[in-house]
Amino acid sequence: MSATITIDVNIDSELKDQTGRILSDMGLNFNQAFIMMLHQVRLQKTLPFDTSSSWYTPTEETIALIDSIENGTAEMAGPFTYDEYKAWLDEVDDDDEV
Repeated sequence: MSATITIDVNIDSELKDQTGRILSDMGLNFNQAFIMMLHQVRLQKTLPFDTSSSWYTPTEETIALIDSIENGTAEMAGPFTYDEYKAWLDEVDDDDEV
């Protein structure tokens, strides 16, 4: 058997807590899950999950806003600076608050 080594991984505490609970429900700990992933990388010669899709799926509201900006029907259609855009977003958010 090969010698073992220790690998330190820095992750966000919220991600650790959420995934830790899921792994625990599966009867696994982080060490076991990581070793399983590495075995699959070795066998498949690639990551054992799809990396081509985005982790974020925009909402219908976000898609509609992007469309309105692109076709020039948004309340504020560019060109504009980042600060102007951020101020506009903050203003829109304030309008939505009840």
